[in-house]
Amino acid sequence: MQPQAPRTPKAKKERNKQLEFLNSLRRPTGFAKHLLGLTLYDWQTKVLRDIEPVNARVALRAANGSGKTSTVIATSLLWHAFCYQKSLSITTAGVFRQTESQLWPSMRSMVQKLGPGWEVTSGEIRYNHVGGMVSRIIGFSATDPVPKASMLLRAVRPQSKTFRYLSINRGPIS
Repeated sequence: MQPQAPRTPKAKKERNKQLEFLNSLRRPTGFAKHLLGLTLYDWQTKVLRDIEPVNARVALRAANGSGKTSTVIATSLLWHAFCYQKSLSITTAGVFRQTESQLWPSMRSMVQKLGPGWEVTSGEIRYNHVGGMVSRIIGFSATDPVPKASMLLRAVRPQSKTFRYLSINRGPIS
């Protein structure tokens, strides 16, 4: 039995407002604002909007300390895991220290705002969706030991038809 549609104009307006809110959570900017409580700069909002479409490819160059990793990357990874069941997101860095000391602390603090279902370790974040599906975020670097690298390669297989590519350049802006 389906729920009955609202009968009064006020009830219809309230239902539309609720649906609009739920739909906003499917977008990285709505996820950042409503679930993570973030206030984004205009350029961060633009980047998050740009990565929203499936098969999006976005390159970002910004100054050190501007919020590339702590806001844009962390938000986009958590949003993707939250919205796409069985997704696998892989983060890479020249050395694992960058992932462990910059990206993971931001994501740990954000995960605490998201409620149950999240598991965080030093190299992996899992989101257990209702219904048992699991999404994963894996931190990987060139300096990781070989066993972890081979484990990662076995884990990388198409599990989701969604793909987003966000390239971050930490070099000088010219």
